Amino acid sequence: MMIATLALIFFGFAWGFASGKKNVFPAAIISKFEEQDFSKSAEKSELPENFSEISAQCRQASFPISDQFGNNHDPVYLPGVKGSEYNNYLIISGVDGVRQLYGANSLSNNPNNWKLVNENLKISEDYELDDGIMVNGIYYIFENGNIYEVDVPLENSSGKWNVVGHFPKELDDIGVYYDGSILHIFGEYGEYSGGYDGARLAYATSDLTFKNWNIVSTNILDPNTKPESNWGVGDPSLIVLGGRVIMITDIEGPGDPYRIALWESDGFGRNFNFAGILAAPAPGNAGYNNYRVQDGDFAVSADGQIYMFANWMDTDGNPGHKLPLFSEGWTRVVGGYHCAIDVRVAAGP
Repeated sequence: MMIATLALIFFGFAWGFASGKKNVFPAAIISKFEEQDFSKSAEKSELPENFSEISAQCRQASFPISDQFGNNHDPVYLPGVKGSEYNNYLIISGVDGVRQLYGANSLSNNPNNWKLVNENLKISEDYELDDGIMVNGIYYIFENGNIYEVDVPLENSSGKWNVVGHFPKELDDIGVYYDGSILHIFGEYGEYSGGYDGARLAYATSDLTFKNWNIVSTNILDPNTKPESNWGVGDPSLIVLGGRVIMITDIEGPGDPYRIALWESDGFGRNFNFAGILAAPAPGNAGYNNYRVQDGDFAVSADGQIYMFANWMDTDGNPGHKLPLFSEGWTRVVGGYHCAIDVRVAAGP
């Protein structure tokens, strides 16, 4: 038995070295994780009450965009600026805070449209990046209370980012929206006992000086509308569509792996209503979309098409954790969705 175990571990390490940067796992190792079945948990929570009439669905791409560098996670979408090589960009965090920059001329969930521009984009030493915006040709990245700025095309930005401001650290894993005069941020607030997310979302505003912060609400979104529920929520991203504020977030509960929830509000500063699950994992599937789907980021094309990019294939549930049978613990990839969201049927307040 001991010899067999040592042989299996040796094989795992040997496979890791042999596979180089490619995230290809032996079928025998993947099948080990297929034995997990989240649907049998006795502690599953009921989803929040759905008072929204919004119609929404997302079509997932067959293959991921980023699967080469290990622990691919937390995609941030940004548009190109004048002089940019591409019209659309994704910044994807990887192992030990290293970022990869991908570019595409046409916004799409098709991985063949995305090209690797820089495999070591230097922005900060942070593990992840919360969100980013572009205003008047200047890029801003938000993470861990810091706001980073650069005023050159992203493909030329490595090592040139500087801290230009701060946001309230009470809000974590924030989503950002700039409406032309006011900066709106939403972030995890309060401790969630069941995982890494927050107990609810808070909402704060500022101008672009990043000095005049006002925490408007510490409970703008509450996933626990039922007495027995126990949901954590986080990693928001938002767009404005048909006069309504549309938000996606992670949502997780005991026995319920990460999936992406849809929420809507009739305006900034107004509470959000649950509108359903937009993307969910497929337990038992040895493909890319299994076990957990999380850290979604919205993007809207020039012709109004809606896309979402998110983490897939978090098989171990411990981001960045090094598994002995996987090369360097490479357990996550980033892929895209093409979404249709119809707010014309949404009921008003």
